[in-house]
Amino acid sequence: MSGTGIRSREGNAIIAVVGVTYVLAAVALFVIHYEQTIFAHTFVENAVDAVLAAIVVLGGWFVVDGLRSLGLIKLRSRALRLRPSRAAASP
Repeated sequence: MSGTGIRSREGNAIIAVVGVTYVLAAVALFVIHYEQTIFAHTFVENAVDAVLAAIVVLGGWFVVDGLRSLGLIKLRSRALRLRPSRAAASP
């Protein structure tokens, strides 16, 4: 099941759409901000860049979580690949 706890298909679709919106808005704001402050490297400018990067990551997580809950993508955990097979475990 999903990490967000949303059980309806509509809710998971909305989460995915919100994530896409977050990503597109953050990328657009980053491009505009970067073009306007290309040579200004103050603390505030760096903080704005960090916040926009965090929004992109959060939006990407929303997209992946919504699509995974809808069953459109399947993520494999690393733990599943590292477990020994049952044949190797039996004497």
